[in-house]
Amino acid sequence: MEGTAHQAQPHLRIVARTARRRVTSEPIEGVARIVQEGPLVRRLQTEKYGWQKWLIEKAYDLSMLLARKPTDASVYLEVVPATGKSDVAESLVA
Repeated sequence: MEGTAHQAQPHLRIVARTARRRVTSEPIEGVARIVQEGPLVRRLQTEKYGWQKWLIEKAYDLSMLLARKPTDASVYLEVVPATGKSDVAESLVA
């Protein structure tokens, strides 16, 4: 999908909210990009979340099976402050 909005406009604004949508922080400007290093992201998630990641993935797979829907391919986004640097990109260079 060439020319989609996420490619043309990577800038975003993030704000923390409660479950009832009450704003609890000042907005933070950021930049998003699609991460091409999928295997690296999955490995880092597994190291950080372990069995919790496995459990969520299995629950998702089961819900898709019961709904008779195919599981979607994963897309990973990296969001950094507008003036910040990418940790993933830096770790790949090092």
